[in-house]
Amino acid sequence: MSAINAVVDVEMPGLISDLQTLIRQPSVSAKKQGLVECANLVSETMRKAGINSEVLYLDDRSVPPIVYGEVKSRSNPNKTILFYNHYDVQPEEPLELWKDDPFSGKVEGNYIYGRGSADDKGELITRVKAVEYFWKKMGIVSAASDPRRLPPTSSPGGKCPATSSSWWKGKKRSGACTSINTLPSIATGFVATA
Repeated sequence: MSAINAVVDVEMPGLISDLQTLIRQPSVSAKKQGLVECANLVSETMRKAGINSEVLYLDDRSVPPIVYGEVKSRSNPNKTILFYNHYDVQPEEPLELWKDDPFSGKVEGNYIYGRGSADDKGELITRVKAVEYFWKKMGIVSAASDPRRLPPTSSPGGKCPATSSSWWKGKKRSGACTSINTLPSIATGFVATA
C-alpha cells in the first residue's frame, strides 16, 4: 500500500489540476447548463487515465448524457467493481454567499473551493485517479499508453483484483468545498478495498 501512497503523493498536483478543470466546467442540471460539455470532459479525463470511456445518450435528449468507463481484467474477469457518480451540480445562487467565483476551483490552504468540489466532482476524480494510479503501480498502464484503448489486463507485477466499471450521470446534488488532505486517503482507500 505504501507504493500506491507514493504514487498518489507524486501525482497529487495533477489530481488537483484535474479536479479544478471539472469544477471550472459549470454543469448545472436545474438550468441544463454545460451538461454535455462536462460529460465530454469527464470522458476525456477517464481516457487520459487509461480508462476506456464513452458518452452515451438516451433517446430522450433532455436527459443528461451518461459517461461509461471500463477497465477489464483478464486475471479476474468474473469480478466487477462498479462506481456511480454524478457530474452535475446545484445552481450557484445566491451568488452573494460565495466569497469567490463558484466555478473557480480556488485552492486555499488545504481546501479547494467551487461548486461540485465535494459533491460529487471531488469523489468522481478521486475514483478515476485511484484506478489510474493502481494500474500504473501494478505496471498495467504505462504513461505512454494510448488512453483511447483498454489498458493491457495482465501485469508482471501482480494480478488485477477485478474488472472496474464506472458510471457517471447528471443528477441533482450540492457541494461547496473539499479538503485536499482527504484526497489521498480516499484514493488509497479505494485501492485498499479493490
